[in-house]
Amino acid sequence: GKYDTTQDAIRAYIGGRAADGDPVSDILSDLMSHDFSQKAGSSANEYHSALEEVVPLRGKDGEMRPVESHSELFGVLADQFVGAKYGGDRAPLHSQSFHLDQKSVDALHRSLAATPEGVAAFKPVGELSPQERGGLRKWFSANIASGSGGGDEAAALSAHDGQEPEKLSEDLFGEESVSPEWKEWSQKRGELRSAHDAASLNWGKYVDTMGSPESAISSVQDLVRSRVLHDFSQQHNRLNPDSPIKLGRVVIRGNLNHLDAVNPEARLNRQQERKQMVDSLRERIDGKYSSGSVKDKIEGFQQSKSAFEQSQMGLFSSEVIDDPKPGSDLSADERYTIGHAAEQKVAGMMSVVGQNFKPGEPTKLWSASMSGKYAPQQRAIKMLDANKRIALGYGAGSGKTAVYLGGFSHLHEQGKVKRALMLVPSAVQSQFSGEALRYLEPGKYNLHIQPGASQKDRIAAYKNPDHHVAVMTHEAFRGDMIHLGAKHAGISEKEMVQKIGGLDAGARKAWANGVMDKEGINFDATFVDEAHQLLNRQGKENSGRANVIDAVSDNTPYYVYGTGDPAKNDASEIQDVLAKIDRGRYGDRDAFMRAYGQDTVSSKAALKRELARNGITNTIAPDVKADYRNEPVFLSDHQNSEIEKVNWHYSRGKMARLKGEVDVEAARSLSPSSFEGVDQKDHEELARRIQNAAGVVHNSAVSRVIHSSDHNAKINKISSLASGHNGKPGVVFARNRDAVEKIRKRLESEGHRVVTLTGSDSAKDKDKKRLMFQPESGEPLADIMVSSDAGAVGLNMQRGSWVVHHDIPAT
Repeated sequence: GKYDTTQDAIRAYIGGRAADGDPVSDILSDLMSHDFSQKAGSSANEYHSALEEVVPLRGKDGEMRPVESHSELFGVLADQFVGAKYGGDRAPLHSQSFHLDQKSVDALHRSLAATPEGVAAFKPVGELSPQERGGLRKWFSANIASGSGGGDEAAALSAHDGQEPEKLSEDLFGEESVSPEWKEWSQKRGELRSAHDAASLNWGKYVDTMGSPESAISSVQDLVRSRVLHDFSQQHNRLNPDSPIKLGRVVIRGNLNHLDAVNPEARLNRQQERKQMVDSLRERIDGKYSSGSVKDKIEGFQQSKSAFEQSQMGLFSSEVIDDPKPGSDLSADERYTIGHAAEQKVAGMMSVVGQNFKPGEPTKLWSASMSGKYAPQQRAIKMLDANKRIALGYGAGSGKTAVYLGGFSHLHEQGKVKRALMLVPSAVQSQFSGEALRYLEPGKYNLHIQPGASQKDRIAAYKNPDHHVAVMTHEAFRGDMIHLGAKHAGISEKEMVQKIGGLDAGARKAWANGVMDKEGINFDATFVDEAHQLLNRQGKENSGRANVIDAVSDNTPYYVYGTGDPAKNDASEIQDVLAKIDRGRYGDRDAFMRAYGQDTVSSKAALKRELARNGITNTIAPDVKADYRNEPVFLSDHQNSEIEKVNWHYSRGKMARLKGEVDVEAARSLSPSSFEGVDQKDHEELARRIQNAAGVVHNSAVSRVIHSSDHNAKINKISSLASGHNGKPGVVFARNRDAVEKIRKRLESEGHRVVTLTGSDSAKDKDKKRLMFQPESGEPLADIMVSSDAGAVGLNMQRGSWVVHHDIPAT
């Protein structure tokens, strides 16, 4: 027929399949099968002679060639096939390309959102940072090692751990010693641990099998690249249905070693086989080892052996060959590809599109909306554009973060703002990273969001003009400005705080401007989230944090005071909010209080008018039916007894104070923590101070008994409520850290998966714990979050279906 010779037919067949991205191994295996040679319509000998002419199976040395060594030839045949059949209308997979436009940028952005490690997968190994290498290792542990054996052994080890007997027992002489039961349990645990270690795959074993850390990283890069390219092609083709990208398959770098590593049986024997192979491949000269790379010889031996096995399997195959379907399931050593040219283009896009992605932090993307019930977000941005400085009184879930990011983007697009400072609570700092990836145009802005960054790195970020937005915590930024100011003034940081506290608002503004000018720090806009933490009021000394942040924000033309609680106590707090927005108009507190501080209908109406011109408020009702209720709890007998003791010691202390005496024992009983680490000689003076504040100390002691004592009725109630929700996720707020810990222990002892969040956690730890409860992707690791006040603001825990307030603030 159609072709002049069998060789031409073979070349066309190879070219067609290679152009569609079929793996070399699949094409060659099909060509060498018995059934395929029968379909060729010529004698088997003639067919295989023709195949040998087109695809020489052996090298010049007579050894079988590895399958992938034919890749270059197959690429040439693909070019010839496509050129002859389609002319310039189509390109084979290895040379296909795509348009670099907003659609392709969005496709890559969405692919990296699911697999952020992809940023590192397209870099040369030598250019990877330690953080990127670490991210690839973590990806390997989660995606490769977890499914490569050791599952049964891990289950057996876990079950055994749950049966640990008491370690110590009392012998006949009344002395404690390790019990025989525990010794037997420990020995068995060691055996199970050894079995688990032998059967499971970890990074060390993988590196050993791959031959070097660089080889291991290269293989993992290919596996990560596979996921990114697969998702990229899908996203691209959805956005560009008229010019789709073809998806093919190739083997990963180090594929033979990788197969050894991920196969549990092969891995168990790998170390011994490798030792034997080393000895068999070393060549001795006069009893000494010769020079040369044993590693290269091992790999050469493996490739030769693999080529022989692959060829023999193909030659004697009797499987019926169906029409090949590109994009079928990958083998363990294969990855997806979109061709060399297209992959190089993707790699070039990474520096722009991937700049805000972090390994191990996938982001769930959705289409942002500022219409319908979210229209107030758009109105807030328009008000910011018009007024420059506004109070954003938006309640929980009303989209304050979207307003910050959208407001910055809107102003930057018009050239009104170049750089912005966003100050947030530590619990939500990293959360901003995901929001930015969701809401901002992919690749357009460079954000610095690094929980746990050093002061040196933070200050560098303030100065770096390439960072469009710096997202910092309130406290970290306060500390950085105090540090810089103290350095310039040649005084201690403590003295710097005191000095700033003694300045008026105008002098503080000048101080902040001077510090930033000397350091080359320039921001055009300040966005403060949960800004009520900076609230000042009459009769209360300003906090150092409020003084510093107000001084800086007074220097930026654009400012957003964002909070769900604009004011909590009195009109003087409203004056402080308005003064932050317009210092010239509202800076005189006394004048403001004379005008608006009276509790009258007219003053309230006037105050509303002032707020309306400077702020915008909104709340979003959740699309759920909420069931609010108070649960009555009666104190346990133990708690009643403890409160009687507290009252008794309170009375003793009060009586001693009336007599002009000091009752140290009573004071210690009321506040035992106050005496920890205090020298004995200072106890009497400490007790005197406690007696002088007896009312407050008494209330605190009673609160401890009610909320965090042993045999706690409230914790019993929480246990009952949690069990009543049948494993549905929930959140418990408890202000006292001791109560947080006791609630955790109780719920965990009853089989619940619990994570706690308190002020002692770093910003990095807080985000890690948030993701355990509310992951961006994958399965959650905890079903109950027990949090102190540290998690009370801004934290997204919408996965929870029930909330318990163990106690509430006194104010």
